[in-house]
Amino acid sequence: MRKCNFFSVLFLLVTVSMIFDVGAARADVTGAILGEAHDASGAVVAGVRITVTNTQTNLTQETVSAADGSYHFLALPAGTYKLTATGTGFQQYIATDIVVKVND
Repeated sequence: MRKCNFFSVLFLLVTVSMIFDVGAARADVTGAILGEAHDASGAVVAGVRITVTNTQTNLTQETVSAADGSYHFLALPAGTYKLTATGTGFQQYIATDIVVKVND
């Protein structure tokens, strides 16, 4: 009887530890860049092409600003990024040294 209890407890501990290990493996290790495109007067601008580039890995992602000027890049690996914004009739805008941290 005692041997059976030992194996039951051992099975339970292994099962619980596997559940926690899966949770740790799925932990979020990315961050995000969110923003709005504005013109010189402060009005939002839709249709601006926004590009972010990880300066260490050259990973590049692109999007276009929405009707309210918003844009977002989700699930970016942590690192340092350069952001470039281009729109018809506007000068190109470049921001450098944007640091993305885990869960930012």
